[in-house]
Amino acid sequence: MICASRLANSFQAVARYLESPKSHREDRVRVAWMEGRNVIFDENIQAAAREMNLVATGNSRVRRPVLHMSISWAPEDDPSRSQMAEVSDQVLAKLCLQEHQTMLVAHGDEHYAHLHTLTNRVHPVTRRVCTLGLYYRRVQETLRKAERAMNFRETPGHYYQLPGQSPPDRRV
Repeated sequence: MICASRLANSFQAVARYLESPKSHREDRVRVAWMEGRNVIFDENIQAAAREMNLVATGNSRVRRPVLHMSISWAPEDDPSRSQMAEVSDQVLAKLCLQEHQTMLVAHGDEHYAHLHTLTNRVHPVTRRVCTLGLYYRRVQETLRKAERAMNFRETPGHYYQLPGQSPPDRRV
């Protein structure tokens, strides 16, 4: 599995991206399924985005409250919905974001399984922002362990490898 991530300042913009079909993939379903974590409106991503924005405004010091991650499986892997949700929950827990508002959105418009997370870095109760620091190593550690535990194709990362794995060649 690989994970791409970025911080953003607009929940609504990321939500629009997650639900809008790509023009070259109109024959495929964009949103296969979605689930919410710690949000009231877990069936509607735009309503959840508005809710997250309302919580984020409780901390006036945070500039980019949105964490958008995309977790992708190898084309030959066929994870179930519960496996995809479990992996994303493990990643969120490793980043200490399990109590934060999150929407999981799985897309079905590519030849490989992938899942997006839209997460509010501002805690819904304390209003403290989760400072992630250098979080790539923690994400890769979680993905490597999940690959091995769930029998998915192992993809050694640049920042973390399991015993017996070597880091990928950066010259390629």
